[in-house]
Amino acid sequence: ENDVSLIGFGTVGSGILSERYLGRATGPTQEEKNTASMRMYSKTAERFGSWKLVQELLKTMDAVASDVRSSGRCPEANI
Repeated sequence: ENDVSLIGFGTVGSGILSERYLGRATGPTQEEKNTASMRMYSKTAERFGSWKLVQELLKTMDAVASDVRSSGRCPEANI
């Protein structure tokens, strides 16, 4: 209907922009930053703002995905 497409970058920020990090009090641990990609996207998330701001983005993305799922437009939609 709205012709919206999304392109994942680095499999969506090396996973930072995913349900895995939704609701977490802190960003990726040093142990989780075990690849160059994860380290790079971790730094990108830090430049975006505080972890609280990243959480707000994830919550918004989750709400949009939930709306899309419940409307039947895409039952598999997630962040």
